[in-house]
Amino acid sequence: AARAEQLTRIVSHVDRTLAAMQRHGIKVIVGTPTYVVPTWLAREHPNVLVVTPKGRAEYGWRQNMDITDPDYRRAAERVIVALVDHVKDHPAVIGYQVDNETKAYNTSGPNVQAAFVADMKRRWPDLDALNKAYGLDYWSNRINRWEDFPSVNGSINASLSNAFARFQRGLVTDFLAWQAGLVRAHARPDQFITHNFD
Repeated sequence: AARAEQLTRIVSHVDRTLAAMQRHGIKVIVGTPTYVVPTWLAREHPNVLVVTPKGRAEYGWRQNMDITDPDYRRAAERVIVALVDHVKDHPAVIGYQVDNETKAYNTSGPNVQAAFVADMKRRWPDLDALNKAYGLDYWSNRINRWEDFPSVNGSINASLSNAFARFQRGLVTDFLAWQAGLVRAHARPDQFITHNFD
């Protein structure tokens, strides 16, 4: 009941805002509200809060979510689809902004580490070649079995840390492309999609 009431308030606010913009001849770009998680989502699914090298984020600030988390993605998809379906035919709406100033938010929890190892396995099927390319024999950082691939959070190897940072940037690309795909599937063909990187 509380979620339904919250949704009604949001829809009312969106409708009032769009009506005011239309009255004044202002065109609108609607943003997907995915850069902050509601309290109920963080309570029901604490895993939506990002895990960084410092541990799991606490609720309170914006952009504290794990953009790879399945529960976060399901909730984001529901709100994106509902919002776009609700506003797409309003004459003031000319386009959409997916998310806001999106980054990886230093996501490095076990799910992200496992995905990174899978990505490295695809790129480097031969562990000897990976060890040589990244200089992992230095200071006994050698990885002898994929099962022993350590968390990159504690790595002192700049090459491996840079590969992980590249992987994290790829997560952002995937996340924004996923959102753009959802919006495109529900928006009018004449409406554009944008994003603002900081």
